[in-house]
Parts: sequence; C-alpha cells; structure tokens
Amino acid sequence: MEKGIQVVIPTMGMHYDPQYFPEPEKFDPERFSEEAKSKRHHYVYLPFGEGPRICIGNKTLYIIIGTLLFITFLCDYRIEYSVGTIVDSFRLSMYK
Repeated sequence: MEKGIQVVIPTMGMHYDPQYFPEPEKFDPERFSEEAKSKRHHYVYLPFGEGPRICIGNKTLYIIIGTLLFITFLCDYRIEYSVGTIVDSFRLSMYK
C-alpha cells in the first residue's frame, strides 16, 4: 500500500460478520463479556473508532455519565451549613 492512500474500514460489515459475531441480528449481551472479548481481535468491535481520531462522542459520553452519577449521588444527601459558619449574604444574593 502506498503512502497517502485513504483507507475506509467498514465497521458495520465487521459488526455484522458471523465470523466474529454469531447470529449478528440477535441481541446477545454475552458477546461483550470479558471471555468473549478475549476470543476475538481487539479491533473487530469499533463503536466509536480507535486511535487518535476516535469519535469525540466517546469522551462526551463519559462526561455525561459522570455528571449524571454525581447528580444522582447528590440527590441522596442534604447539604447544609455547619453551626458557626459565616455566610456572606452578598454572594448568596448573586445566585437567587
């Protein structure tokens, strides 16, 4: 292959290839178990791409999930000032 040639990898073709995923139309969560993943090549399943040009949605997904988990965690607790805390009323009025 010559330098500069553009290569297109048909990820959907790999995702639906019975050689890697038996019964590709069937939903089977077990195909993503650690044991099943170890039996196939690392680059067969590429939902977000791979390498330096990986989809920006991959990082965005982790940020959103982290934020949602943090908010869920905060909903279970009540945050209050401790006894003796001096509250700056000017700063509080900015957020009302």
